[in-house]
Amino acid sequence: MTRYFVDTNVLIGLTFSHDRWAVEAERILDGHNTLFTSEFVIYEYCSRPQGAPRVVSDPDQLQVDPDDTDGVFGTVLEDFQENVEDNIPMYNREIDLQRYDGLSFESILEIFFDNIEVRSQAKPHFVRHFQNYFSSREITPRNAKRCVEDLRDRVLHDAKERKDALMDAVHVMSSTYDDQERARGQSRSTSEFKSPGFLL
Repeated sequence: MTRYFVDTNVLIGLTFSHDRWAVEAERILDGHNTLFTSEFVIYEYCSRPQGAPRVVSDPDQLQVDPDDTDGVFGTVLEDFQENVEDNIPMYNREIDLQRYDGLSFESILEIFFDNIEVRSQAKPHFVRHFQNYFSSREITPRNAKRCVEDLRDRVLHDAKERKDALMDAVHVMSSTYDDQERARGQSRSTSEFKSPGFLL
């Protein structure tokens, strides 16, 4: 069994199936690996408010709650939801314009990627969603619109489910940050007392 210490970007890749690192990140969850992280990673992933420093100045004041959604998780979730919600109206209008020319699977995908911001690395995930959705449905404007709504709902639901599963699976280790900061402080204090004729 291999042990991995994971940072925030790995947790995000494991949480969001459309993340650009999702495929690579999922490889470490094959049942033969153990994941470790620190409370500072959990703080950034779950609890750190937008704009707050990545590392708190006083580790004793670190507030970590795996149930929080204020951290990077919440930011990515909100960005995705806003991206889709803001652009669905234009997507729907484009679908309606194609109604009389005859929709095809390829044209629906083209309209989606023209109107919804998607990283190139994540495009295969969205293509698979459309393929699965239309494998048992007729290609119609109504289904094309419902497909994107289903995609939005599925990503949001799966992300929350994956986050909960990750928080149960990952082992949170105590960080040495506090000890390191104290050691640095002692080192700075000691250096102030050094003089040319006296070695400490």
